[in-house]
Amino acid sequence: MEFDEVTKKRVEKVLKKYCQERVPAAWRYKIKLKYSISGQYITLMEERLLFRNKIKRMNNFIAQFRYDNESGKWTLYWRRSNEQWDLYTEAAPSLNLFDLLEEMDKDPLGIFWD
Repeated sequence: MEFDEVTKKRVEKVLKKYCQERVPAAWRYKIKLKYSISGQYITLMEERLLFRNKIKRMNNFIAQFRYDNESGKWTLYWRRSNEQWDLYTEAAPSLNLFDLLEEMDKDPLGIFWD
C-alpha cells in the first residue's frame, strides 16, 4: 500500500530537511544522504565517492523506516552485513518519524553510522 499524497509530502519534507542538515556543506560534494520510498517503507542511504575512483559513487544503506497503517506508528530497522533488515529494538515504535531519526542519530549501539 502506498502513502496518501498528504502523508507522502509530509514525510518527504521531513526527510529532505534531515538529509540536507545531516551532512556538513563542506562535505556534500563527497557525501550525500538520499532516501527512497517504496510502499510504506522508507530506506535511507548514504552515497559517497569511491576512494580510488573519484567519479563513481557507492550507496551504503543506513536505515529503514516502516509505517503501520493500523497503529499509525513508525518502526526503525537496521541493515545487517548479510543485507537483511532487522528491527531496531532499542527504540519503541513512534507516531513521529522525527523521533526515530533522532534515535538513529544518537546511534548508541554504533550500527547506523561509521
